[in-house]
Amino acid sequence: MQFNSIQETLNNPITQSVIAAFIYAIIIFMAKVFFKYIKAFGKVFNQKSLFTTGIVLFTIYIFLIALLFLKNTISAEVSLSSLFGVSIVHIIFLYRYIYKLRKIGIIGSDLHIKGGFSYLQKIKASKTNFQFLGVGARKLTINNSEFEKMIERVNKNGKRVQLLLCHPNSEALRFLALRAHKSPDDYSHKVNSSLEYLAKLVLEKDYGIDIRFYHSNNVHDMPIFRIVIINSSYCLVSYTQFNDSSHEGELMPQIHFFRNTTEDTSNSFYFAFSTHFERLWKKSEDNIWNPQDFLIKNKK
Repeated sequence: MQFNSIQETLNNPITQSVIAAFIYAIIIFMAKVFFKYIKAFGKVFNQKSLFTTGIVLFTIYIFLIALLFLKNTISAEVSLSSLFGVSIVHIIFLYRYIYKLRKIGIIGSDLHIKGGFSYLQKIKASKTNFQFLGVGARKLTINNSEFEKMIERVNKNGKRVQLLLCHPNSEALRFLALRAHKSPDDYSHKVNSSLEYLAKLVLEKDYGIDIRFYHSNNVHDMPIFRIVIINSSYCLVSYTQFNDSSHEGELMPQIHFFRNTTEDTSNSFYFAFSTHFERLWKKSEDNIWNPQDFLIKNKK
């Protein structure tokens, strides 16, 4: 009687799910211990290795279950209950991996800016504030209709749009243009075009836009990061590849950071990059752009 009771319990799908999950959890744990053992001997180990191992083990497990089912070694109930239990463990495993990223403020990424969270989407998403660190803001100003709507929303909220750019007369721009086999004034002209448009928004429409120029006497002085901070809670970061101007940055990868207001923000990358922007902004106090002076000089 007792044996029959144990057998009935083992044949129960819920029990089978728990057993399968337990076995799979042990396998994952052993893989983790194995990688830590390798690390102790100086081999390459990182979260990606463990993540990849989890995917491989999960795939192998599914393949074995499917093979045993097709050969009538196990029933459909056993197959489904096993897959259910293993899936739960794998979901927990993935959640822990994602949780670690979110804990430090990482919530997403794009292989390319153009195919991900584009500059147009950044503009549309901005409602309460907008801060930008880049070269000339051309990728923002070419979307002039949405760009102006964004400025109106931010101004209505009592904030001013902040743009931290490269000075159009910078020798670094001339150097980059020549290295890209373009006219020496090509990049400077693009920055000036953006500034001319922005000057008209400030003087003719009374838009609240603050622009400063970071120090960029040569390429090595230019900030390597492109930073966009939206609504004081979302930060998008990519980087500038100064030795390749073929795509002008739109094919570079991009990481999404967020500000977790319920926890200590100093432990997140959002804090790091927003602080980086604020420091560069403060350092550029002696390079504040005057739209009226700019238009007068450009008319000459």
